[in-house]
Amino acid sequence: FFYVLKIIDDRFKNNLNRRNIEYFSIIIILFSFYLNLNFNLKNISSFNERLSTYVKYDDSKFVQEDYINLVSNSKNFLSKADCVQLYTNDVGILYLLRKKNCTKYYFVWSVGSSDTQLDMIKEMNNTNFIISNGKTDNWDVPLNKKLYLIDEYINKNFEEVTDISGFKILERNN
Repeated sequence: FFYVLKIIDDRFKNNLNRRNIEYFSIIIILFSFYLNLNFNLKNISSFNERLSTYVKYDDSKFVQEDYINLVSNSKNFLSKADCVQLYTNDVGILYLLRKKNCTKYYFVWSVGSSDTQLDMIKEMNNTNFIISNGKTDNWDVPLNKKLYLIDEYINKNFEEVTDISGFKILERNN
């Protein structure tokens, strides 16, 4: 698009003033949006109906297959659990499982200092299940390096019961 405008500017510099080129550019931009956005007046009048349909769709319409597998295959383990502790940055898992987090630290990305890690460990006393090894865990410093105290606590007190599409479900040792 830039090059098209550059060519127009170079060819018509002497014949057109700057304001005409700006108007022409705006028209080209609006026209390209019109072509790419599939603009349809019927969509405006049927917005409420389409929104109602959209809201009622099942989660599987919007979620990757790995997450769908986690939700459907973890029911055997997590159905009786009141809560699940996340040790992953994939916080959407709680919504998909329809479970609450066992601590106030549902978004472990925000946990960092040693004091905060110790507070989370203290709150994890009533935690029986942990979900770890999410898809977004290595977008930043890996959790096992960043949250070394929590990682050590989990390794001592929990063991892996299953691996579902790369997600690990850990259960408390007795």
